[in-house]
Parts: sequence; structure tokens; C-alpha cells
Amino acid sequence: MELKKVETKTLRALIYEQLRERIMSGEIKPGEDLSFRTLAEKLGVSLMPVREAVWQLESDKILVVKNNRGIRVNALSQADLQEALHIRFILESEAMIRSCKNRDSDAVLPELCALMDAMEAPECDARVFVDFNKQFHFMLYRYANAPLLMDLIERLWVRITPYVYLNITRNEDLTISPANNFHREIYDCFVRRDSGAAVRALKLDIENPAIQIIQEME
Repeated sequence: MELKKVETKTLRALIYEQLRERIMSGEIKPGEDLSFRTLAEKLGVSLMPVREAVWQLESDKILVVKNNRGIRVNALSQADLQEALHIRFILESEAMIRSCKNRDSDAVLPELCALMDAMEAPECDARVFVDFNKQFHFMLYRYANAPLLMDLIERLWVRITPYVYLNITRNEDLTISPANNFHREIYDCFVRRDSGAAVRALKLDIENPAIQIIQEME
């Protein structure tokens, strides 16, 4: 039997990932209106794979489709955001504990240091800061060896990170962001494999921007 080679990722999957990344990075903001046709034109593809990707994002509660034509990025209420942040802490605490326990080499440590240095650099803008922040956390959790847990965490990040991005853009000097201190503390705990202290530092890292974001929503 002769079989044709298949692409590792379908066009729908590629569009899904690109849209999700743009929402997470703050390029597409909560409550922003979009259209299937505009997205298709910007991506240089037909309407069908865009529709398929959008429907998947709608099932993830990331986008809302209005009358099968208009699209809106799903905005969270204050209560929704508080719940999402609480669940994020629970899930990431578990990932942190597992990673501290399972880390079997120091190979990742220089990478983490490089990310922290880059986030503290004067030329680091809000969009890059958000991207490096995600890389830092997910690099830590790679040792959790828990694919389902990581998938749940990433789904939450897509819904929360746009609000974090909007909050970060209000900070004039990211070199003195409290997140940098929390990351250094998390890193030191991770090096020592002190999961309890790492989780406490993680709690501060999540709560600090959350308090500001919720206050702004009020």
C-alpha cells in the first residue's frame, strides 16, 4: 500500500497557533472585534481554515463568534479573572513542585539566567517582556513531565496574558518591574530544589500584577 506524506501540522493548526500567540502577546486585545475575511486576507489564506481555527478558539473560550460572521476576543469579567488566576496558581504550583523534584541536570540554568537578564535590559519593551516571561515559566515547568498539566496551564495563559500585557504597558521602566525580583527568587529556589520556597515566590509573582489588574478593572 502506498501512502502520501502528510504535513505534521495542518493549515488550521498553524492559523490556530498564530492567532493564539497574537492574543497572548497582546497584539489582539480582549474585547477587540475581528472578522473572518480580514483575518483570511492578512494571513493570505482562504476562509475555511480560518473558520476552523476560530471555531477551535471559540471552544477554548478564547474567541466569541457573533452570528457566524463577526469575531470578538473573549473579555473576562473581574470574577472570571480572579478565578482564572486562582486556578493558575494551583496548577503552576503543582508544576513547580514536580519540576524541582524531577530536575536531573543544570543544563537549563544558563538559559533561565539569560532570560532574566534580557527582561531586565533597558531595551526590553512590553511585548518582548511578555514573551520572555512566558518562556521563563514554561522553561521551569518542562521538568514536570506532565503534558496534560502543561496544556491546562497554557490554556489559562492565553486568557490571562492579554490583561498582563496591558498592565505591563503602563509601566514606564520595566527594568525595575517587581516581576524581575520574583523571577530571581524563583530561580534561586529552583536551583536549590526548594519547591516550598519556589511556590511562595511564584504566588507573589502571580498576585502582584493581579492586584493591579483587578483594581484597574474596578
